[in-house]
Amino acid sequence: MSLVKSPRMTERKVAAIRRNQKLSHGPATAEGRERIRAAHLRHGFYAPAEEVATRALGEEPVHFHELLEGLWKKYDPADAVQEGLVIRLARACSPGPRLLIGDVVSLQLSVFRCQ
Repeated sequence: MSLVKSPRMTERKVAAIRRNQKLSHGPATAEGRERIRAAHLRHGFYAPAEEVATRALGEEPVHFHELLEGLWKKYDPADAVQEGLVIRLARACSPGPRLLIGDVVSLQLSVFRCQ
């Protein structure tokens, strides 16, 4: 026998849950969905398309690709994990406000340790 009573669902609690469920289904309009997409582009780190993100941040995709190529040559990733770290490092080092300096240093150390 448990010493802790399990919580009971009262009618009032069930009604509150049902009311809240109706409010939390995500954006319903095209305008709302566009607002969500724009939120991903604010900082660019989790944006699905790198070129779209860099342009939205006021950067040139060419500069990002040059940075990525330089980091790729420097660290020469051997597997998928290292490739992902080099890409994250390029995103972090690009001129846009994507990550804090501490995160950049942390990523550089991670790449260095993987070599």
